[in-house]
Parts: sequence; C-alpha cells; structure tokens
Amino acid sequence: MKLIITIFFATLLTACVSTEGSEQQKIAFAKTVEAMEQQVKAQQEITITSDTFNISVGFKSLPLAQIKKIDTQDRFYFLGVRDKLNISLNIDDPHCAVPDTDDDHFKCIMPKIKSNPHIKVVEHTISTVKRHGGLSLTYVAFLLAGDKKIKTIHSHFLFSKNGKWGDLHSSVLHPTHAEFLNVIKFPTQVKLTAGGHD
Repeated sequence: MKLIITIFFATLLTACVSTEGSEQQKIAFAKTVEAMEQQVKAQQEITITSDTFNISVGFKSLPLAQIKKIDTQDRFYFLGVRDKLNISLNIDDPHCAVPDTDDDHFKCIMPKIKSNPHIKVVEHTISTVKRHGGLSLTYVAFLLAGDKKIKTIHSHFLFSKNGKWGDLHSSVLHPTHAEFLNVIKFPTQVKLTAGGHD
C-alpha cells in the first residue's frame, strides 16, 4: 500500500514531473516512489537507550550495525551504520550558555556544523521544523576529501531533556533520490521518551 507521506515527499522534491512531463521523467518518478516504498518495507523499529540519562529515542530505519556506544555520567553516544547510511545519537551537557530550548540548541549547533573544515553546508538547503519533543534540522552538505566533493544529505532531531541536549543524526553519502527523501522524512518518525514518559 502506498504511504501518504512517501507520496507527499516524492511529489514535493520531484515537482518537475507533471502531466506534461516527458515519459522519462514519469518513469524516473515512479522508480523513486517504488524504491522508497521498498526501503520503508525493509525498515524496522529501533530504540536507542541511555540507561545513565534514562532517555530512549525510537525511530524507523534499515537494520544497523552498531559501531560504537558510550554511556557514562558525562555523555551518551551511539553510532550505527548500514551501507551508506550513518545514524548517531549524542546526549550530553548543553554546548552553549543559552536558554534550554530547541531553538537555542539549533542556534548553537548550526555554527559548529558550518565550522567543520571537512564539510561544506549548502546554505539554501538548511531547513528546521518544530516537532513533538524537539526540532528537526535538514541540509545538504559536501564532504571534502582532498580535491573531491562528496554529496551528503543530513537530518538531525534536536531535543532537550533532563538538562541534557540530544542530537539524533542521520546521513547518507552519494544519496539516490529515494535515500534523499527517506533521510528528509527521518525526523518525522522519531519517538522520544524520558523517565518512561513521552
């Protein structure tokens, strides 16, 4: 069954396809939607939990291979990968001396992302949306590897809980249209709980 959200994002970001579009465009559009639906069917519910901070973050994703996990009194960090997909969760003290809100979290983290010498953020792609329990941030960036530029798509779910700042980050290298759209909608599926409460 076709998912409404899949059709919405596919239509939004491939608006060049219309009733007057070329046959090739229509075929490409249909293949993108089909690829997205196949990825959605392969996804499973994943929950990452920090026992120290009593915070759990749930989301839908392709199965991940855990690469790293740290859960100490100072910081929680998880990194999982699947082919070109990377998903990480970082929870620690606020990085800036600002009020404890999701907007402040964004205003603090975005300059730090831009100052990373290994990536170049495409300014006009930066987008934020307030969501239940947090704020989503998406953007396109180029990974700088020597004289090469590798296109990447990023999404973050930023949140504040129990005096800590959290950042659930999803990214894909060399994204296909379907992968691009799946990363864009990734934050819409996040469920955050702290102390057993949403």
